[in-house]
Parts: sequence; structure tokens; C-alpha cells
Amino acid sequence: MPITVDLSASLEYRKRLKDYCSANVLTPDLKFVCKYEKKCRFSAEELDNSFAPGQLSYVGDGYAAEENGIPMRILIVSLQVGTNEVISMERRREQILGRMSGKRNPHMRGVTRTLQALWNIRDSKVERIDDDQHVLEAYAMANSTLCSNLPTDGKSRKGEPTDCMWLKCSSHLRRTVELLEPTIIVTQGQKAPKESIEKITDKRTQIAGSIERVTVGRVEAIWSRFDHPSAWRFKRNYLSDVVEPTLQKVRELALSGGCK
Repeated sequence: MPITVDLSASLEYRKRLKDYCSANVLTPDLKFVCKYEKKCRFSAEELDNSFAPGQLSYVGDGYAAEENGIPMRILIVSLQVGTNEVISMERRREQILGRMSGKRNPHMRGVTRTLQALWNIRDSKVERIDDDQHVLEAYAMANSTLCSNLPTDGKSRKGEPTDCMWLKCSSHLRRTVELLEPTIIVTQGQKAPKESIEKITDKRTQIAGSIERVTVGRVEAIWSRFDHPSAWRFKRNYLSDVVEPTLQKVRELALSGGCK
């Protein structure tokens, strides 16, 4: 099946999101300007945790992709970054591209397998959708929150957004979806990512199992939800019995006009 990638459109999607984040989250000179900072910071610190602000999203060079003329714009939504680093969109892109040839943690291995399934790549060793585009270039990634709530020991990444953080940051996630216009949304994690999507959607229609058709403003997408990839290895056959068949169904729905 012919796959085409619009590089200029991908760049425009990235610019849209960067302009929004520069005005509402993190300026180009890395100044955190989110209006919710005070409340979110307090919600983390009252738990004796640290609050790490300003961790932006990723939009790949091949995000604006089509298969047989049908848009396949994929947005993956996870939990939080889990580090203290301030992360611009440029830094996030540098991190993701570094994973293409470098070592991947369980999360990024799960992201890669997710993208391979959505692009109908059956061989796990094949990671390109065509001669030029790696699967890690052909998607966008956002987190439920654009800040992290972290244990104060500085060693663990096992924190998760407070209820205040994911509630307030849902407005940024909604705008991200409106600006990027994904046709497929995949959430990784059963609490904050799932509840964030539930909060920002205007309409949801159950299709099958963990698959729904969702509307966010003028955007329609097929949404599927899974456990976080770091937990997949502890669930026997979760990838083969749950993730891959579900994503195959999502792919079929997207290519058959299941969303605009």
C-alpha cells in the first residue's frame, strides 16, 4: 500500500504546537509561563515531592503521513516525563531521534512496537515505513501533563501526576489534539492518560473493547488505550494477545474512514 509523507505539513503541525506552547507553557528561552503553575506545584509539594515544570511534546518529521490517500496521523499519549529536566520541543525531538539508533527503555520499545503495528509492520526488526521514514519519525507524542511530579530522592521515576496536575493540564492536551488533528490516538497508562482523554473529548462512541471513536472540537479520531509499556513484560502475551490485535483493528478503522 502506498505511503506518502508530507514533510512541509509535518513542519507546520510542529510549528502550530510550538507557537501555542511558547505562549502558554514554556517560552523559547525556557521560561515556564503556565497559568496553573502555582496550584500544580503546591499539589506536588504538599506530598513532599518535587515539581518539574516545562516538558514539551514531540512532532516527527513524518507525522503528516497518509496511506492510500487516507491520513494516518498518530498521537501517543503517556503519563509524564519523569525527570527534572526542562524540555523544549527541540530537546524532545533530539531525545526521540536519539532512540532511533540508540538504546531504548521499555517505554520507547513499546512505542516502537505500537507504531510498527499501526503501520502493519509484522517483522519487529523492520522499523521504517518507507525508505526514508523511521516509525519514530512518523508520529507525535504528548504526555498527560507537561510537568512531572517526582519523589524527592532524585533517584526514582515512579512518581505520577497529581490529580490537580492532570486536571489542569487537560486544557493543554485538548489544544494539542486540536492543533495536531490526529486521526489515531493511543494512550499508554490506565489512569492519567485515559482520564485525560475522557476529560477533553466532546463525544465518545464505543466501537469494541478498548477502542472508541472520539471527537475533540472539530477533530475526530480513533482512540485505543493500553497499560503502560513498562508493565507489558509482566503480563503474559499482553503484546501479542491484546496490543497487536487491537491496533490492527484501529488501523483498519482508520483506513476505512473510521475518522475524518
